[in-house]
Amino acid sequence: MQRARRQRKEKETQPVPGWLTVPEFAAMFRIGRSTVYDAIASGRLKSILIMSVHRIPASEAERVEREGLTG
Repeated sequence: MQRARRQRKEKETQPVPGWLTVPEFAAMFRIGRSTVYDAIASGRLKSILIMSVHRIPASEAERVEREGLTG
């Protein structure tokens, strides 16, 4: 069980240029991870899945900075 968690954590922390993980996005905007997942689920925030980890394009971070997460 711990090995699986460690592998998942390693997978999540590998950077992908131009993309943010949910924890990175949440930290950037000082919001909770669940808020980010809710925004993804409702379509307010675009993301893709890479190896079962949500990645948010940097352009979405720029848009949210300009417009906010509501909309």
